[in-house]
Amino acid sequence: MCVVWAFNGFAQSFMWPPMVKIMSSAMDSDSYNKGCVVVSWGSTIATILIYLISPAIISFAGWKAVFFIYAGVAIVIASVWYVKITSIEKKCSIVYPMHVKSKGGKMSIKISVPLLIIVMLAIMLQGSLRDGVTTWVPTLVSEAFSLGSEVSILSSVIIPVFGLASLQMTSVIYKKLGKKPFKAAGLFFVCAIIAATVLTVFTDASVILTVMMSAIIVACMHGINLILVCFLPAALADDSNVSTLSGILNFMTYVGSAASTYGFALLSEKFGWGGTVISWLVITLLGTSACVICHTATRKKLKL
Repeated sequence: MCVVWAFNGFAQSFMWPPMVKIMSSAMDSDSYNKGCVVVSWGSTIATILIYLISPAIISFAGWKAVFFIYAGVAIVIASVWYVKITSIEKKCSIVYPMHVKSKGGKMSIKISVPLLIIVMLAIMLQGSLRDGVTTWVPTLVSEAFSLGSEVSILSSVIIPVFGLASLQMTSVIYKKLGKKPFKAAGLFFVCAIIAATVLTVFTDASVILTVMMSAIIVACMHGINLILVCFLPAALADDSNVSTLSGILNFMTYVGSAASTYGFALLSEKFGWGGTVISWLVITLLGTSACVICHTATRKKLKL
């Protein structure tokens, strides 16, 4: 499974950066932002459908059928993708960075390396919460309230539904704030702080409250991911390296995701779920601080 998943990640890493490149080259700023939102719907809707469809497939045809059916769907989508993208690339005369002679071999971005590192830290933090909370909430619900798998499945469906709603909300808020990426991301981190605080105080009080606050945290992280991984590269990089920067930032999301998958499990074993939820609050505080630093540093010079 690890080998198969490694190939899966390798393939996906070749999809997102070129997609950003295509959209940034073929669209104006507003259309690009809308395109990022619509593209982000795809994975979230797929997550919801998988949670709903997979149990039905398993009950009728066994667990192996899940892999065969989804593999068949992937082959169809890959074929459509290849034909359509090839056509779009030709029509828009899109040239990728690897086909352009490099000037000095360095990627030019509009912020300093120290600030870029802070941005990457913020993205890693949101990745740890986005995927970590999504992964472990069903276990938290099951262990904290001694409930069966039905509630765990329900919580698994509710969380991506909130994530889908947050994508559209993020686009609206981003525009209302004057397209200030760090300010918008910081606002979402603050909302996550409130939800994490409520969750910390009332961890064992109500299963509905626990699921709702967890869903809000994940929804906020989806919004931050859209802002910092999709919108921000177009503002910081020129057309020749926007895909490279987006790929680097997207990579940090999965660094955080990998760390949280094992880190939250270790925390729950040593400090219980109460201690784990406190760590979620600490992460939201750190993420907010990172966004405040970046916003303050770029507000006057870059007007971000």
